[in-house]
Amino acid sequence: NNNNNNSSNNININTNSQLSSMSYSQSNPSSSSMSLSLSFLRQVEFVVEKVPDELRPNCPSCDAVFASFKLANNLAQRRRRHHCRLCGDVVCHDCSLHKVLLPLEGEQYIKPVRVCNTCHVDVERGEYFSMRRYITPLTLYKQTPSQTKQHETTICAALLAMAQDLNACLQDSTSFAEKVTLPASLLVPTITHYLQATVEIRDYAITTLSILLAVGSVVDRNDYAQATTP
Repeated sequence: NNNNNNSSNNININTNSQLSSMSYSQSNPSSSSMSLSLSFLRQVEFVVEKVPDELRPNCPSCDAVFASFKLANNLAQRRRRHHCRLCGDVVCHDCSLHKVLLPLEGEQYIKPVRVCNTCHVDVERGEYFSMRRYITPLTLYKQTPSQTKQHETTICAALLAMAQDLNACLQDSTSFAEKVTLPASLLVPTITHYLQATVEIRDYAITTLSILLAVGSVVDRNDYAQATTP
């Protein structure tokens, strides 16, 4: 227990130290427009990648078990895997019933492509680039016991991209409802999980969390702050 407490105290100390070193700027003191400088973080580009089939034995939406072709005795027993072309996750047929035209480059996007039911809700609202695409690798790799260097880079890229989107909401709080469609109960625990990761990943997580809480304060949403407490 003492070791756990010490670990928790170290995280709090590091978090406070990191927060105190962050630089906020406010373009107009009479407005709520502000932003956080992210230049101290290593800049890594986020790219949506298809989740490997072997990492998803179950559908993340309904928890249905994917049966391999060899194990299935008939069509009724098979749960086919489908990749969502927006978030990259692997879902079953029932959880990816829609095909839509996406404003993305590449021959595969000339015609309608499959998206998961969850991303389709965002598409119906005209939001083709929601934060859900960052959640896919973040939730996937936090369940992976041993993370490769590539996994760590992907985690950093997802957290940085999320921080950049949240920073945009901090500059223009009217875009919050459109951009942040994920509930606090999902968003906050996903980020805080990485407060106990490597030093570099923790820096990204602290930054992302601090911007989220700042945005929540600006738009008068205290559920994000409440989700950080047990």
